Amino acid sequence: MISAYQKHISAKMPRRCKYYPTCSAYAQQSLARHGVIKGLMLSVWRLLRCNPYSAGGVDEVPPKGRWKPDPFPSYSEIQQLRAEGKWPN
Repeated sequence: MISAYQKHISAKMPRRCKYYPTCSAYAQQSLARHGVIKGLMLSVWRLLRCNPYSAGGVDEVPPKGRWKPDPFPSYSEIQQLRAEGKWPN
């Protein structure tokens, strides 16, 4: 279902997600890594955080067995992501 959204809907819209990875990619990764129940909970929490008042940024899926992601990337990592077009401007 997420792949269909990415292929048929998201691909035709301008990039608007304030986060990296995008919310749909985050949902795919969280479901694959944590299973349906926890993956869905993480995905819903991410969608609730993705709003006009959010600063956005890098928000990786937490490792298996954890609820929070690893620490925020350094300034040099952010610059590298910007150079690759993966960091919102």
